[in-house]
Amino acid sequence: MKHKYILFSGGFDSTLAFLKIIEENDNMKLTPVFFDYGQKSKEREAQAVSRLVPALRDRVKSKGKTIEIDDCLTSEIPNAFRWSHSSIIEGRPETKEYGLENRNMVLLSLVVSKIMADYSREGSSGIIEIITGFTNEYYDTRLSFVHFYNSLLEKVGQETGLKIRVITPLIPDNQKDSIKVGINKLTRLAHSLNALELLDSMTWSCYFPEGDSECGHCPPCEKRKRIFGELHKKKEKGK
Repeated sequence: MKHKYILFSGGFDSTLAFLKIIEENDNMKLTPVFFDYGQKSKEREAQAVSRLVPALRDRVKSKGKTIEIDDCLTSEIPNAFRWSHSSIIEGRPETKEYGLENRNMVLLSLVVSKIMADYSREGSSGIIEIITGFTNEYYDTRLSFVHFYNSLLEKVGQETGLKIRVITPLIPDNQKDSIKVGINKLTRLAHSLNALELLDSMTWSCYFPEGDSECGHCPPCEKRKRIFGELHKKKEKGK
């Protein structure tokens, strides 16, 4: 049985990637990994993950697939981004400076370390994939970064015999490195997967939670408004 790990924040993109992998594969084990790295939304994200994992298991069961979804691994990495001025980190003032330098590179490297620890004794005869919800947007979610990172993993594999690869199911094969995956493409994919209720009611993407509510103005909130607005229109037309 193939073993795949997935960076899982409980947000729209990572959940959409999770759904796509389930739809297109069978006979595998999936291990979601959630990171508490000091983000302001960590409690809401963790709650989303706790709702989504059972729902995704139910979806697998309804499709009659042989896919085992592990309980989510949660890793706390306090002060991992203490150099950053990003406003999404606890203790930083809310500004329009949302980017968190090197976040995805750091989180990927931590997953690689976990895989190497898990398989150091027993080994692996196949390729272990790390699934991401990357959309070609930031420098460490672009195809050029993923290709470079995978080239490093190939070199590690030559030394250790452990084959690990990062994959980007939301980025089309013909995507240019300079263009992020647009709202329309993500909306069409979400619609094709027929998972509106799960994506809308269970995921969390807001950087600045206000109690149990989303702030409504950060980039992920704006993205959600556009995507779910279109998805609900498509659902109404389909009636």
